[in-house]
Amino acid sequence: MSRDTATVFDHLHQYGVDIRQRRIFLHGPIWAAGSEGGSTIPIGIDHVIRNFLWLDKTKGDIELFICTQGGSIVDGFGLYDLVIASANNVTGVVYGECCSAGLFPLLACDHRYATKNAWFMWHRSGTGVDYGESLDDASKRIEMEERVDERTNQIMGERTSKDKGWWKNKLKQGELWLDAEEMMEIGLISELWNGEG
Repeated sequence: MSRDTATVFDHLHQYGVDIRQRRIFLHGPIWAAGSEGGSTIPIGIDHVIRNFLWLDKTKGDIELFICTQGGSIVDGFGLYDLVIASANNVTGVVYGECCSAGLFPLLACDHRYATKNAWFMWHRSGTGVDYGESLDDASKRIEMEERVDERTNQIMGERTSKDKGWWKNKLKQGELWLDAEEMMEIGLISELWNGEG
């Protein structure tokens, strides 16, 4: 194996980016690398964002492969903003699952696909109120969650074939789970991924 090939494999394994194919892998929870909730996160959202900004400095399409159970809504919004602002075409491919905060990077992509057996899940935001939290702080947290839900419904209405009101009503019913065909029907993706970008 040549030194160049070894370096490419090292970057793919250690940082979740295939620099030659211009592919970034968002695989796992959307948290910073390190430890969250007792689990170790080797390639965090901070790596994904650095990889994206690095590839976006040069001309050429970028592919973002997504398999995540979600995580930080703030980090999801952050990656959404960066992908929307990209000078390059960005293609998103969901494999496995795309849940919660993982939805935002997908929605920001210019072209959106999913594998045949991919799943999507969305729910209302919910950081929860902590035991012992003051009433003022709890009220502010609830207000913030309502603002996040409002912004989310707006983005969903702009980036899918369903309007803001549809999403708002759906989320009142609890978690929304969709398979790849259903994702296509409501405009989350345009078609099933056949292995070609």
